[in-house]
Amino acid sequence: MQEIVLQYFNKIINADTKVINSIITFQGELFLEQNNQVFIFSLPALHQILSNELQLSYLQFRQLLYQGTFNHDLGHYGAKIEIHQAQQNINNSLYKLVLIDK
Repeated sequence: MQEIVLQYFNKIINADTKVINSIITFQGELFLEQNNQVFIFSLPALHQILSNELQLSYLQFRQLLYQGTFNHDLGHYGAKIEIHQAQQNINNSLYKLVLIDK
């Protein structure tokens, strides 16, 4: 299941037209900034846009991201997730996909 999320982020990194268009038209806390170079999202919004593929409850999805080596694995695609805007409740926090040097 984690592979689905990693592939989604990889498609963003590679500017996949279908994925970029789905982000642009998404109604919620999931968007692109700086000329489509920075992907910003909340966990509930990311879960919502991937829910058809993942078939996981939100709690299961959140556990999937926090358990294991998600950011390490994302590094193989030349990226990592950072906190963009922290809130006391992680469901309200915003995160961003950041490119890194391989």
